[in-house]
Amino acid sequence: MSLMADAQAGAVSSTRFEEGRYGVAAQAAVGAALGETRTSEHLGPGGDVRVKVTRDIQQVGIGPHVYLLASSLTTPYARFGSSLIELGSVDDDLSVGALGPRAEVGAFFELFVISAFAEYDLRWTHQPHEGFVGVSVGIGEAMSTAPLHGD
Repeated sequence: MSLMADAQAGAVSSTRFEEGRYGVAAQAAVGAALGETRTSEHLGPGGDVRVKVTRDIQQVGIGPHVYLLASSLTTPYARFGSSLIELGSVDDDLSVGALGPRAEVGAFFELFVISAFAEYDLRWTHQPHEGFVGVSVGIGEAMSTAPLHGD
């Protein structure tokens, strides 16, 4: 069995690195694998809500992910997923997107969590698709029934 839940916020930038395309991002995520197998001690499904706010982009997205959780003193993790739906405003116009891939790596230190992420917004409206990168810090908890391994 494994479980992880966190809330994070930090800096985000478009991979175009242009004025008006950098700002703040926040996310809340939860995942759980309740099985009694060795796989469920490290790998499980989850979901998240994400927000990006820059001068030119205000967007909220939800989506599923799969997490990979290590069992060690610092509890490193990785999440891979996609957006189920993204709604917002891009360049002062309505933006709708979905199915954009995303990846995140980080580590839990007790109740503190730090991560780096990359995502690609696939927009179904007239705005071009766009990549984003960022770093976040926050609070959260990760646990696994796997035996503890030293760092």
